[in-house]
Amino acid sequence: MDRDPATAWASAARDRAPWLELDLGEEREFGGLTLDWAPGLHARDYVVEGSRDRATWQPLREVRDGNGGRDDLFLPEREARWLRLRVRRAANQDHVALREITIQPLVYGSSLERFYAEIATHAPRGTYPRSSGISARGSR
Repeated sequence: MDRDPATAWASAARDRAPWLELDLGEEREFGGLTLDWAPGLHARDYVVEGSRDRATWQPLREVRDGNGGRDDLFLPEREARWLRLRVRRAANQDHVALREITIQPLVYGSSLERFYAEIATHAPRGTYPRSSGISARGSR
């Protein structure tokens, strides 16, 4: 969460069940998460969980067969004080590394249309079809 592409959180070598826990400092509302994995060191299968009290965890999103790079997760109207990323299977059997995790604002998950408009702004031109409808900023 330091916005420095040269740094990363990495699991211990050969850790069979790596996880990362974030304390947001207070209960926060959010609309999604963006995970930027280090090349070749991504999780294939993982679950993102949220908690208000750090005792009871609720699954927010489960990902299977992830392909690394950037993972944009649609999490409409979620609230949590703590977030936890539990890796179930890594692409590299040795470990995983996450370069950045971004907690997205509520508007990011306000609708599927808004979500796709937001992620399209970061994708190479031509990845998503152009629209004459709503832009990422909501204007026509």
